Amino acid sequence: MKGIALPHVPASQGVILALVPVMVVLSIIVPLPVIPAMVQAFGGEEGAAFGVSLAVTLPTLAIALAGMLLGMVGDRVDRRTLLVAGIAVFALAAPLPLWIDSLWLLIGSRFILGLALGAMTVAAVGLVGDYFTGARRAFWLSAQGSFPAAATIVGALLSGALGQYGWRTPFLLLLVGIPLLCAVFILRGPAMTPVAYGETPPADPGKAAFEWRPLLSIFVLTIVASFMMFAPAYEFGYVVLEQQVISTVLPGVMTAVLGAGAVMGALAPTALRKTPPERQLALYFMVCAAGQLTVALSVTSVGWVAGAAIIGLAQGAIVPVLSMWLLDRVDEAGRGRAVSVFQTVLYVSQFSTPHLARMMALVADSAAIGMLAYAIALGLLALALGLAVRRRARPA
Repeated sequence: MKGIALPHVPASQGVILALVPVMVVLSIIVPLPVIPAMVQAFGGEEGAAFGVSLAVTLPTLAIALAGMLLGMVGDRVDRRTLLVAGIAVFALAAPLPLWIDSLWLLIGSRFILGLALGAMTVAAVGLVGDYFTGARRAFWLSAQGSFPAAATIVGALLSGALGQYGWRTPFLLLLVGIPLLCAVFILRGPAMTPVAYGETPPADPGKAAFEWRPLLSIFVLTIVASFMMFAPAYEFGYVVLEQQVISTVLPGVMTAVLGAGAVMGALAPTALRKTPPERQLALYFMVCAAGQLTVALSVTSVGWVAGAAIIGLAQGAIVPVLSMWLLDRVDEAGRGRAVSVFQTVLYVSQFSTPHLARMMALVADSAAIGMLAYAIALGLLALALGLAVRRRARPA
């Protein structure tokens, strides 16, 4: 079957692949409203506060740490097999907190959950590249950005409501892995590892020569984008507090509005798919800088909420356009390895962003000034990217 391009792949496969990032988002946000209740529930165990914090964040670290290994596995076996295996483990591990009474067993189950999510994420992005080309690839990569953004809003509201009935009840939301597993078996996709552009892969994809150098700029921009675009959102509460506004509702509204903006922003790369990725990135950096500037300089709730919405528009677009750029630069044989490194870089960066944002605010002695510094840096980076694209476009 090698070297044969795939026939038309039904939209149902795209929906399944777009739902995978939703599982990641739900796994991370479900326990957030009940962290204090979890610390209280496990208060009899040594290091309860640290252990609960570890249990909440561990899936993100497990996704990042497992990425490279799982990507190499995906290049040696059918990526769909990796996807199904990941979803099966997720469906079993995700709801275990409903019954676990030991903190360290809870931590272990969350680590296994993270490994499953790592397999699912690497396989899902790679399969979008395998199954779709052109406009359809752009559409489903955008869906992988908009679906989880919408899930962030819904999941946060539902987990908060369910948390009133105990720390375990929000984990009921993670039972969603069971219908997803059923859907994967009922709506069977192509079992072969397809060739997106019709090129003939090497005889042994696992041992094929693979050039990392063309991808380094993407990985570097992924780190920069994660730090500069995602970090300031963690400071919303501090920015509001600096203006003597004592409210937990307003930062929550800003976060929800940011998520709504991200849903809309994730559609932009599809609409601008003919625009070079560097130009798109420059545009999104400028939009994000404008939003950060609005939040940093505003003294009213209207300005803060408007700024959060603008930041969300840029955040929603950034991961899909980086994914499209990556998939356009690699062939089928090395797609799993490239995607796994991309996911590792992305999740490690995003795990670090809250700490970086807090350090920036402490150095500047103000969350608003720290956000202003991010806005200026993003504006300069957007200008540099725009000039680089313009210079490259000039005839020799």
